[in-house]
Amino acid sequence: VLLNVVMICAMWLGDVLNRDPGLMLSWAVFAGGIGQLLLVGLACRRLGVAPKLRRPRLTPGVRRLIALGVPAALAGGVTQINLVVGTQIASRTEGAIGWMWFADRIHQLPLGVVGVAVGVVLLPALSRKIGTGDREGAVGLMNRAAEFALFLTLPAMAALVAIPELVCAALLERRAFTAEDSAQTARALFIYALGLPAFVLHKILQPAFVAREDMRTPLRCAVVAMAVNAAIAVGLYPVFDWLAAPVGTTAAGWTLVVLLMRRARGLSPEMRIDARLADRWRRMLAAAAAMGAAVLALEILLAAAGVDALARLLAIVPAGVLLYAGLAGLIGAFRPGDLRAALRRGA
Repeated sequence: VLLNVVMICAMWLGDVLNRDPGLMLSWAVFAGGIGQLLLVGLACRRLGVAPKLRRPRLTPGVRRLIALGVPAALAGGVTQINLVVGTQIASRTEGAIGWMWFADRIHQLPLGVVGVAVGVVLLPALSRKIGTGDREGAVGLMNRAAEFALFLTLPAMAALVAIPELVCAALLERRAFTAEDSAQTARALFIYALGLPAFVLHKILQPAFVAREDMRTPLRCAVVAMAVNAAIAVGLYPVFDWLAAPVGTTAAGWTLVVLLMRRARGLSPEMRIDARLADRWRRMLAAAAAMGAAVLALEILLAAAGVDALARLLAIVPAGVLLYAGLAGLIGAFRPGDLRAALRRGA
């Protein structure tokens, strides 16, 4: 939030002073990063855990941190690495890098809000369960995290698959960004959206290995996924042109999830999808699919009536949210009590 406030102020200041907006936003990222550091530092100080600056020492603990951290960082950044590979492939087509970048920015919104947040909260709680030998509790915690994440992710996927052109037109189409740019960006967004559940589940599965200090398994799976991404992006380029890159990224995401799920079963016999999640994810998918069909029909009706793109999106989003919540509750995909429990501190 702080970074967004700083960037908005920079955009306003650049307009007032008639300065280059790109340069102002670059400085805003720099200033926002410092602001975030100070904000977190003050919070740590209030908690009594503020670190003191001192000369670094390569202690045994630091060596172990490095040994565990390097493969974890590489495995955690597989999505970004795949995007870099895809960008290199798409660079053969004029304009493709921009279309992919904008599509990725939109698709990163639900991924960042849901996947990253759930993954960050899950790791310490999972570590405590494993540290006390509560394997059943650890598995239950992962299943509830996956359930909560899918409840939020599946409708986002359905909406981005159903109305990607409207989303791109409403958010991006102005000045130099033409209707053709919106259409091309929407094609990439459609493909990225199909992999959104995989990208979120990856953030939930990886802590199962990290909590056990097993960093090599996620890294090996990530290397296989990167190979799949490169093979598809290069191999399908003659057929799909620049769209082979997002196809490769999405395929790599699902490959990584499948590999992690298979390896997770080897961690302990309890590591499995429980009956509640197995039943509910299907109900969530049905509710999301129905919502997707409804928002598509609403988009067609509003477009035929000549309603502006941004106004259509502002009308469709709350309608889709209410419809999905109602359907999910009606068919037993999720209950209000489950949401309260998931959001409760320490749950």
